[in-house]
Amino acid sequence: MKPFPRGTPRWAWWPLLVAGVVATGCGRKEPAAPAPLARVGDAVITEKDYVFEVQRRLEHGRPLGQPREILQELVERQAMLQKAERSEVMEDPEVRRELENKQLGQWLDRTLQVARDAVQVTDEEIRAYYDAHPEAHTRAEMSRLAMLYRRVSPRDSAETQAALREDLERGRAEFLADPAVATRNGEVPGFGSVAARFSEDPATRYRGGDLGWLGDAGDGGRQPAAVIAAGMALETGAVSEVISAGDGLYVVMKSDRRPAYATPYEETAPGLRRRLIRLKQEEVERTFKSNLLAEAKIEINAAKAARLALPPAAAPEPPDLLPVSDLAPQREASP
Repeated sequence: MKPFPRGTPRWAWWPLLVAGVVATGCGRKEPAAPAPLARVGDAVITEKDYVFEVQRRLEHGRPLGQPREILQELVERQAMLQKAERSEVMEDPEVRRELENKQLGQWLDRTLQVARDAVQVTDEEIRAYYDAHPEAHTRAEMSRLAMLYRRVSPRDSAETQAALREDLERGRAEFLADPAVATRNGEVPGFGSVAARFSEDPATRYRGGDLGWLGDAGDGGRQPAAVIAAGMALETGAVSEVISAGDGLYVVMKSDRRPAYATPYEETAPGLRRRLIRLKQEEVERTFKSNLLAEAKIEINAAKAARLALPPAAAPEPPDLLPVSDLAPQREASP
């Protein structure tokens, strides 16, 4: 046997030393199984267990002590394990679950997690995904709209409706006469101060009637589709005539526009790599679980499963209320 190189750690000798002991008498055709180092009930402690314990102590910087002391600790540990396994403590569902979770975690770390960590994505796969999913990295054309609104009720007379339309037309004309004054040179979006005086939409009138950035005629929220479509069809900066739609009258403006834009491949590649890795890892996990269930013998009592139910939700405890006397202000005593 060749000598170990200088500097070889002591624990590296142990497997070969033990192997030499086990190999004694190899000339026999049917060597007898080596006797264990010790027996504790039905369990045995072998030389392999002893070597593992020595290596573990060396790796953790623990003092070794004497061989007989190490063996004695292994015997004591096995005796305690057997006693613990038979004890009522192990019948506690919480204890069982905690032990099972640790066992399951260790197993998953060495099986499923290893497979997940091994997932890789090539540059060719990223490029193919980029080309096949333009919607993931393309921003559609968007327009920023603003509106003036007056509510019209079916019960309103023709004269009332005409007066509301006329009032809205005055607001439109006032804005077009001097947009810079209405918006304080662009500090206020949309129709600016005109919306506060001529629009009655509570959500937008005090911010210039601004509806924000909209992608198409279908994402205008609570505004009628006809109003949004009319706004989208305008040129940037243009203002519509008074439009009757839904429950009221509208004037809509396109205050700004963003053209469609595709993010370059170089900018999206890092994010796409992470996404594809995640997708592959999810597929690895699905396959792992599918194979696991296919190998297991599973039987479910359909009748009992159908009768399963959740406990009723517990009603919240009412808060403890202070007596009225504790809430009343205390008067200071007269001197």
